[in-house]
Amino acid sequence: MISLRSLLVVAITLTPLTAVADIVGLTIGGGSWQASPEGNIGRTDIDLESTLNLDKQSNQFVFFALEHPIPLLPNIRLQHSEMEWTGNALVSAGTNLNGNPFVSDEQVDVSLDLSHTDATLYYEILDNVVDLDLGITARSFD
Repeated sequence: MISLRSLLVVAITLTPLTAVADIVGLTIGGGSWQASPEGNIGRTDIDLESTLNLDKQSNQFVFFALEHPIPLLPNIRLQHSEMEWTGNALVSAGTNLNGNPFVSDEQVDVSLDLSHTDATLYYEILDNVVDLDLGITARSFD
């Protein structure tokens, strides 16, 4: 039979004697993804993909985050995402854009830039088996 003393020795041996807490954390990263614009411009028949030839393109992003143990000061994460598409197309006569019809078939060059920067301030509410962060993000389009 296992004695109470043996169980106590095993329990003390398996119990960590130090606590480890994060002091300051810095995370840097980036990535890339394929995205394709879809839809029409306003209330027209001008489709971004089929009419203006804005095809799927690779877009990149970079970010960094700083976490610290100061309770009242929020953590910060900054991210910049590049999202640009270019195309050219022949827009047929009679196509209406903002009340202005194309009077003849016209070749148009198109660029769409949705690049933006996000700044997020957040608090780390839980940091154990379950992570929970609460914060607010401001976004600035280029």
